[in-house]
Order: sequence, then C-alpha cells, then structure tokens
Amino acid sequence: MFCYPIDDDITLALVHEHHAKQMVQLVGRQKDYLGQYLPWVADCDERSYKDFVKFALGKYADGKGVDTVIIHQGAIVGAASLNNIYPALKKADIGYWLSQEHQGRGIITRAVRGLMDIAKHYYGVQVVEIRAAEQNLPSRRVAERLGFEFCGIIANNECVNGKIFNHAMYAYRFKDG
Repeated sequence: MFCYPIDDDITLALVHEHHAKQMVQLVGRQKDYLGQYLPWVADCDERSYKDFVKFALGKYADGKGVDTVIIHQGAIVGAASLNNIYPALKKADIGYWLSQEHQGRGIITRAVRGLMDIAKHYYGVQVVEIRAAEQNLPSRRVAERLGFEFCGIIANNECVNGKIFNHAMYAYRFKDG
C-alpha cells in the first residue's frame, strides 16, 4: 500500500477498503460536526466507503487524484486528497477534513503540506488550489498558514443538506515552478 510519511507522528496512506470500518466509526462519531460542510457524511457507511475507494483508486491509476487517510500515531484521524490533477495546466486542488478532537495540533497543516510535496514532485504541479466554505474558518486558516493567496469568493458554489455555500478560493504557486 502507498504510504507517504510526513513526520514521526503523521503518515498519509492511500485509501483502501480495509479502512472502511475505522472511517465509518470516525465519521459516525462526528456526523453533526463534519456534516456542516461535507455532503457525503449523512450517507457514510461501509458500502459507500468501499464504493468511494474503488472510484478513488481509479482516479489514482489514471493520474487524476490521490485520496489518502491521515494516520496520526497509528490511528486514522481524517482524510486529505489531491484532486483534479490537470497535467496540461500543471494544476490540482486539495481537499481535507480532520476529526474535531485532533484539531489544533498542526496535523492537517502538515498533511496538506505533504500533499503539496506530492503534487509538485510526483505530478509536476505548479499551482495548487484550496476551496472552503466561506464560513469554514478552520479550513480557511489552513490555506492561509501554508501561504496560499486568497483569490476571492465563488458565489453559490456548493449545496450541503439544502444549504448553499459560497466558497473562499485560495491558490499557491510554487516559486520554482
């Protein structure tokens, strides 16, 4: 299995069916919190996760994405993904979520930095984008801590549980790319 060690505490591991039970339990404990901004949370069960893994591994095989679980000190605590890799544009975007009880420790910032390294060194990406709901300040702060430039607000960009969200858009351009 593909694993990308970030440091002594954090590893990114390519999604796999054997993560299903742990992921469903993690999401289930935090449905209200995660469901604020993630539309798939309400329907998360082992079957839907395994279907997602098949889709994600197809993207990975086609060079279009890298979906990972975040492992912190041996336990899955969230997920981070490199999405929509466009080789011709040398561009991709990053998505992420972290369990509420693991926030405030720099875990997601380090995981996203790891995905940025993968994007640059393995896929030749020069620009990485992050979009987060305008009200999702913790996710927006991750982009800001990593030096992403705020590009503006995209109106009515996503609907989650009947609620329409604007997205704050951030971009990072690698200096040597």
